Amino acid sequence: MASARAARTTFVSLALALSVSPALAEQRDRARMLGEIKGLSEQLDRKMREFVEPDASDRAAHAAFLAQPQTGIVRLLPREALDGHPALRDGGAYYSFSNLTHEYGSGSDLELSRGTFSVGFGGADYGVLTVLPDVRLESATVDHPAVRYLDSLETPNVEAEARATARKFRRDAVEDKHTFARTAAARVGSTYALRSVNYGRSDVLVVFQVTREDTDGSMVILWKRLQTYPVPRLVREPPPEDVE
Repeated sequence: MASARAARTTFVSLALALSVSPALAEQRDRARMLGEIKGLSEQLDRKMREFVEPDASDRAAHAAFLAQPQTGIVRLLPREALDGHPALRDGGAYYSFSNLTHEYGSGSDLELSRGTFSVGFGGADYGVLTVLPDVRLESATVDHPAVRYLDSLETPNVEAEARATARKFRRDAVEDKHTFARTAAARVGSTYALRSVNYGRSDVLVVFQVTREDTDGSMVILWKRLQTYPVPRLVREPPPEDVE
């Protein structure tokens, strides 16, 4: 009897093990797949960071400039080069000079697409861009008339006024013989000035220069931050006037 009961117990245990093991195997497989996905994602992130990083030779060529405060070097990829690659989309076409990141939506200040720089990308956020003809990046300061104009712009805190300011620069605006707009042709050797307003994130004045264009259409950019303003806050309606 004891041996029979032992045999039945062994049989039941084996049957349960056989019935459960496929589910456990499936769980283990899914856990393994998830681990593989995470591993591939980390590899992709590393490769993307390497892909958008300027070459060591770029840094060496401009080492003296980069030793100055509030300066940097960045590579922008043309946005259209990333189309069809969802994992890479927007991964290198945008840049934030405040947060020092290519990640779109993190206070993006500048975009490269189809040989054109663009600024101002969502909501009431806006940017104003101008070319500084015959100006070297090293000598670009707030004393330049075009840069001084960007510096003088007041940042509206009422949404309707902010959107009106953004609309003003959708078409070329000319002030003191300088043209200001939301776009400008991206050309090697050209120097640009940019005022970028991202509500709740940043408000900066930057000058930058395209130092070279790579074989894949990406552009290496040297930049210098001239001014950082208080973070702008947006309200829908102006505060009511005091009534005595």
